[in-house]
This record gives sequence, structure tokens and C-alpha cells, in this order.
Amino acid sequence: MHRMKESEWRSLILAPHETIDGKTLLVKLNGIEQVAADQITNIAGITSLLHDLQRDFQGNEQDEKTRFEQEGLVGEKNREEQIIEDNAEYAEGVHDGEEEEPNAPEDRTEAQSKGEFIPELLEVEEYEDEQDVSAPENDQKDEGNAREGDPRDLGEAPHNPQNEEHAPEEAGDVDPPHVTRLRQIEWEVHNARQIINDFDTIVAGLYGKPTCPSRKSRDGKITKREERFMPYTFCGAIGVHYSDACPTVTSKDLGGTPGQMGCSREDDILSKAAE
Repeated sequence: MHRMKESEWRSLILAPHETIDGKTLLVKLNGIEQVAADQITNIAGITSLLHDLQRDFQGNEQDEKTRFEQEGLVGEKNREEQIIEDNAEYAEGVHDGEEEEPNAPEDRTEAQSKGEFIPELLEVEEYEDEQDVSAPENDQKDEGNAREGDPRDLGEAPHNPQNEEHAPEEAGDVDPPHVTRLRQIEWEVHNARQIINDFDTIVAGLYGKPTCPSRKSRDGKITKREERFMPYTFCGAIGVHYSDACPTVTSKDLGGTPGQMGCSREDDILSKAAE
């Protein structure tokens, strides 16, 4: 096999080379370094552009999140104001209804004054009522016929001004629709507030639970999902917690004998292991 000389290699390298497309192929070190520097500059520019786009995207995302939260707060405030306005309208309607009720006694007084002009007629009706009560009922058939012929047995009570006095009061026991609606809204608001209070109590209870210190190894990072809720064997704490962060067994030898750790759970485990 023929071995090329150094001069032949040099002449081969210095000779111009072309690609399949007819373009000059770089073989000199200076040209290669210049092209590489240009490519690195282009890559740096593209990287800077990507960083700018990322910042713009994060800024837009934060603006969108802030706008959504503000719209939610404004909508909630509008709903609260609407509820307050509805309550005010219903309360005003109730107040107006109470102002109209004093007119009813005037009507009753007028009816009583009209009845005073015909006292004889009232006395005759009272006398007939007393006769009906004291009359003996001898025959059941006659009694049925009397009931068929007497309109008072069909639910037609005699005219009595005293009954007219109590009629408006009995009808007033039923609340108007707007009062019922007002009470329903108040109950819904009370129920919603109770739910919010219960939720706040639950959240406060969760925040109040003791948490474990971060791991000293791996910069405290969690690599597995189940590690967050895995209880530690010795102290029973739940969280990102291992022997290197446990306040119970820190700076203590895990391979010691029972009674040296100061942790009852660990002593039990070591005792069972010794058996």
C-alpha cells in the first residue's frame, strides 16, 4: 500500500473542494471557525428571541388571569348590589303594605255606623237565631227538611258586623308574595354564608396541621407523587420528610439499640428487629 507523503497531504488539503451542488467545501481552519462563529451568533439571536417571546407569553397570561379575576370580582360585586337592591325594594313594598292596612278599620267603622241605623232588624235576626237554637228536634226527617229549607245550614251565616271586624285580620295572616320572596332570598344568603364559613373552617384546619421540614438531600425536591403523603416510619409525620430532616432522629445512629433514640415508634421497630 502506497503511503502518502506530507507534501501530498498538504497539496490535497489546499486543493479546492466542491460539494455535489457545486458549492465550495470549507476545509481550511480559518474558514470553518468563521462559519461556526456566524452560526453561534445566529443561534444566540434565536435564543434571545425565544426568551423575549416567552416573557411576552407569560406577561399576556398573567394579564389574562388578572383580567379574569377582576371580572369575577366585579360580577360578584354586581350580584351583591342587585341582591341588596332587591331586598330594599321588597322591604319598601312591605312598608307600603303596612301603611295601607290602617284604612281597613275605617271601613269597618263605616259598616258598623250603617248597622246602627237598623237596630230593629238586628234584634229580629238575633231573636230568630235564639229560637232556632232552643227549638226541639223531634223528627229526623223534619230536621233534614228544615236543613234543606234553611239557608243558614248551607253555610250562609247571618250578617254580623263583629265577624266583619275579624275577617281582615284572619286574611292578613298570609304573607304577600314579595314578603315570601324576601324571606327566601335572606335564607339563601344565610345558607351561602354558612357554606363559606364551613369551607373556611376546613381550610384553616388543613393549614393548621403540622408540616414536615424539607429534605436536606436532592434540594428538597419531590420525585414521586406518593412521597408527599407518605408517613415517616419513626415519627409518623406526613410530607417531604425523611431521616435526614426528622427532628426526632437527627444526629442519632439508626443502628443503635432500643432506648437510645428518644422516639417510641423507632424503639418499637428496633425491638421487633432485635427479636
